Amino acid sequence: MSKFCGNCGAKLNDDAVFCTSCGAAAGNMNVQQTSGAPMGAMSGGQSYYQNNQTAPVQQGYTAGANPAGAAYGQPGAQGAGRKININKNMLIIGGALLVLVILLVVVISIIAGGSYKDPLDNYVKVCEEGDADAFLDTVYAGDSSLLLSSDYEENALDIHNDFLEDYGIDAEVEYEVKKKKALSDTELAVVNVLATDEVKAKKGYRLTVQFTYKGSEGMKKKNVPVVVVKNGDGWKLYDRTVYGIYYYD
Repeated sequence: MSKFCGNCGAKLNDDAVFCTSCGAAAGNMNVQQTSGAPMGAMSGGQSYYQNNQTAPVQQGYTAGANPAGAAYGQPGAQGAGRKININKNMLIIGGALLVLVILLVVVISIIAGGSYKDPLDNYVKVCEEGDADAFLDTVYAGDSSLLLSSDYEENALDIHNDFLEDYGIDAEVEYEVKKKKALSDTELAVVNVLATDEVKAKKGYRLTVQFTYKGSEGMKKKNVPVVVVKNGDGWKLYDRTVYGIYYYD
């Protein structure tokens, strides 16, 4: 059993009266230990081992990396869940933006270029309302004697009156496109043979349209071949079609 100075912790002989290092009376030093640890390392009744023991470090564990309750060496469940949720939200937002862009492109295309059915809708307005502007909007300016005349308002009114006389004052027109085929380059060249560069058609369709005329005086269906073309002014009826569609029997 060894004896140590309670003042400086120096090792003393068992029969020492005073500490040879600091001179403190050895009679006051009754604490003894067998571990070999100096007394100066002991504080508040704790052993040297207790004061200097280092807590074991688990492999793969980083302080502060895991949330409460997460196992050592494993990624935090809460952190992983947050990453998954963030990724899902980003995908949803990205998909929504893509759909919005596509819709905007479609809407802009429709507004800018209109539909190939626009001249057919205008034809319905002429029949049902005698709309002169609608009549003018149906005509392709590339080769039209109708545009050389100031009588298009009278023409629209005549068509409207004849329509009401045949089918009644409550008469209306419906149509359905039965066939649709794009015009070839050769056909477009024929369409544009007399057209200036400003009004040349860029594309077109050859259609078969079934018109239904009905009112209190009767009902009739007829299939009419129609050619629609598109230029800088939008979709129009090709001139030969104008006569066919308005005066077709």
